[in-house]
Amino acid sequence: MDAVVGDGIKGLSASSDESEFESIASDTFSEETADLKSAKQTLVNLPLENYDDLESVSELVADDCAHVEGLKVSFSKVEHKSTKVERRSSSTEGQQLNDFVQDGTKKTIPSFPDENQYNNQQKAAKKEPLTWELVEMLQSELDQLRKSLRQPPSAKATIQKMIMGEEYLLERYRSKEDKLCLLDEAIAACDGNAITAVVLFLRSSTESRIFTRELVLRPAATEHYISYLRQHRLYEDLIWFLKVLGRTEEAAMLSYSVALSNAKSRQEKLSKMQQCYRDFFQSDVALATEAALIHDQINLLPSQLQIEEYDKKNAAQVFYLLPCKASVVGTSVITSLFYLCLYHYQSPENCMNSPQFLLKAHKLSEKQFQWTALRARSQLRNWKDIDKLFETKGFFGGIKMKPVMGFDRVVAFVSQMKAPREVLTRYCSLIDDVDKRLEVATRFRCHRTAIDTYTQQRDRLQLLRYVASLPQGQQDWTYGSDILKTSTIKWKN
Repeated sequence: MDAVVGDGIKGLSASSDESEFESIASDTFSEETADLKSAKQTLVNLPLENYDDLESVSELVADDCAHVEGLKVSFSKVEHKSTKVERRSSSTEGQQLNDFVQDGTKKTIPSFPDENQYNNQQKAAKKEPLTWELVEMLQSELDQLRKSLRQPPSAKATIQKMIMGEEYLLERYRSKEDKLCLLDEAIAACDGNAITAVVLFLRSSTESRIFTRELVLRPAATEHYISYLRQHRLYEDLIWFLKVLGRTEEAAMLSYSVALSNAKSRQEKLSKMQQCYRDFFQSDVALATEAALIHDQINLLPSQLQIEEYDKKNAAQVFYLLPCKASVVGTSVITSLFYLCLYHYQSPENCMNSPQFLLKAHKLSEKQFQWTALRARSQLRNWKDIDKLFETKGFFGGIKMKPVMGFDRVVAFVSQMKAPREVLTRYCSLIDDVDKRLEVATRFRCHRTAIDTYTQQRDRLQLLRYVASLPQGQQDWTYGSDILKTSTIKWKN
């Protein structure tokens, strides 16, 4: 039996590594102690006179002893580990293990700290223990650090860091007084970047009412903030801020410009213009003149859309003679009038594409209409339409030509448009002022008009000088020479 027990102990000790110990400690203790208890009970209840079963009893005892010895070896390893971790608790843990073996009840084995954790605990234990003097010193240092964090550096020092490009922290300035002092220092330093940075910090950390009120009191900061909003195209904030400052005209014109430039479609453009007109121009008496112009433009845009749609469906012959290079939609009233005089001059007055309809709808002056029509019909070299343009009724029902701008300016313009010589002569002769007529005739070489004017004045000497300045043999030279030879004219000199 001793041999059997020895072989069992050797086998268990050879195979009881650390992993087997963990398995035994967690799962097998309850079964093995139950077997051991059962074996003990069997020995107690075994009758002494039955010696024939002694061999089976010895085998049973040998198996149970092998289990017991294996458990002892495992527990010795546990005790060895526990002494490495903490020596003062070895007796208690050993007692727990002994109780575990003796009772045979299922218990939980306590967990053991890591070796590195144990070494750190040992190093910490070797340090000097805390005393009241050390605690007071640490508390004093902590109070000084908190005090330094609560009190920000001087505003002037922070502004100097901002100017020099060093690191700074504006969030340490928490009170309103500190923030305003920082803004005043930035304004005093006359550094635009510092002013803008402090203004943006003030905007993000204070109420809108306080921010606006304090910024109004500092014009330099106000202008830098407006410039920042304009450069970053924050138009909504800029328009609101201008209205708060009372600069309604500037806010209105900016809103109108944004409505024209940011619209993605023509309908959106019309909608934004109407909104801008209602918000800024309609109720402001100071913007009455601008309001009338914008109102006319709002009324013009739907007409332009209809005209363009009509021209796409009904292209006239004039479009082939003089192709349209741009769309009429979105242009001014005068440009739209020029477009209609160029392509729809003969349309009836009651049609939307008629120049006369546009003239009455937008209350244009006669001078605006004549100048625009003169430019349009001159490009088509339609001089007859220009003659009819200048025709007016006299007091006695007669028809005469009298442009609003004066024939001297008409002659200058049609000369630039390379009008024929007879057209220039005819218009030049209709200038009422004699001196002006002679000046224009000499400037634009309307020789016959100049000769007739000198003849009407009966100034023979001036006529001789003028005819002498003309090349001999030309038609105008012959015309002047014939007048000088006539005897029916009573010359004054």
